Amino acid sequence: MTTLHGLPDLVDVNTLALLLGMLGVESKRGLDDVWRMATVDTSPIRADYDLVRRMRASNPAASNPLSVRLELQADCFAGVWAKSTEQRKIIDESDVESALRAAAAVGDDRLQKMATGHVSPESFTHGSSRERTQWFQNGLTSGHLSACDTFAR
Repeated sequence: MTTLHGLPDLVDVNTLALLLGMLGVESKRGLDDVWRMATVDTSPIRADYDLVRRMRASNPAASNPLSVRLELQADCFAGVWAKSTEQRKIIDESDVESALRAAAAVGDDRLQKMATGHVSPESFTHGSSRERTQWFQNGLTSGHLSACDTFAR
């Protein structure tokens, strides 16, 4: 069971709960504003793109910051996965180092600097190189999804 604290009561968050349900994750918001999630079905399911599009369109002003938090959470989840595979000897330290370099290489700050010569943090959609490597490292170090609550930090 994973818990997320401090998620705002937004249409996007509620829609994300619907999307997670389609992907086999049961999620419930408690009276204490804590979301509790548990995987109940691991069979592959395809997400409904219309639902994803509604999430993006429901609050354009919050779209980029929410996108950054979601993408950083994905980086953290990748770190949790890497920890699991490292423990099972599926990957080694060089693979982890490669993943950290990749996270740094695709930070919005680096990509914007390369493309335009300047950086506009307000237009970030995936997070800076530092944030991306930090969240990957958080997941890798802890090995637990609970370390990936980017919405509470």
